[in-house]
Amino acid sequence: WTDGAALENARAQVRAMIERDRNRASVIIWSVANETPPTPERLRFLSTLIEDARALDGSRLVSAALYGRDRDLRQPLLLAIRARAVLDTSLPEVEKAPIRERLLADGADAEDSAALEELAKPPALVIDDPLAEHLDVVAFNEYFGWYTAAQWAGDVPLAEARVARIMLDLLPHLSISPASEKPFIVSEFGADAKAGYEGDAGAMMSESYQARLYESQFQMLANSPALRGLSPWVLKDFRSPLRTHPVYQEYYNRKGLVDETGRAKKVFALLQRLYGLTGKVDARSPFGVQNEGD
Repeated sequence: WTDGAALENARAQVRAMIERDRNRASVIIWSVANETPPTPERLRFLSTLIEDARALDGSRLVSAALYGRDRDLRQPLLLAIRARAVLDTSLPEVEKAPIRERLLADGADAEDSAALEELAKPPALVIDDPLAEHLDVVAFNEYFGWYTAAQWAGDVPLAEARVARIMLDLLPHLSISPASEKPFIVSEFGADAKAGYEGDAGAMMSESYQARLYESQFQMLANSPALRGLSPWVLKDFRSPLRTHPVYQEYYNRKGLVDETGRAKKVFALLQRLYGLTGKVDARSPFGVQNEGD
């Protein structure tokens, strides 16, 4: 962020992109960044790109896919997941001991059931990023129940699959909102699934898990009154050299609603139903959407 040559490189890329694509009717928003942690240096850098984008094309909106700060998202969610794990009667006490230690280290009362019940309540999640004041639209990438399960397993500490299960149970009761009074979109969310691997709702990489996560996600998003749009990631499985799992990935990113051959996964029908329905968003309905007249 402090490298002048890097800034000039980025400005040249924004200029080339807009000059190339500004006559495409399908482009509605220019984005200047993806998942960049907030720092003063980053704010100065990206503000310059935002100003450039507006000068080059004042007819379109400008955004960036924000990442969210730990104190606003990660920390309150971790406390809730730990508390729920300690309250889980199916979890052996020997597995709860290190979780209690983490709660105690955070200053929480890990022995009092009333205190644990309070911690286990779904936290209100706020995207508080100073870059938002410079944007027309606040965009946010979130993978609750997917990457969070792997990243937070050591912080809970619990097995990845159990963290994912707790997260899925928590999702329908969460809400996300930006601190800024700007239009808000979820620019990425989803999960991998190997086409043909049916599995069950608790088996990560299965079509059933992917569908359950999307269902929980839509219930969560229905709780966010600031939400103005969303973009499931992604339509189709695509080649990715970093996706090396020999059974489930085979050098493909498997987050597609259809696989690389065009075969629809279980989640495709769910989203087809959601997008096909007309009417208001309703958190009380099974998938966060209610038909007009229902």
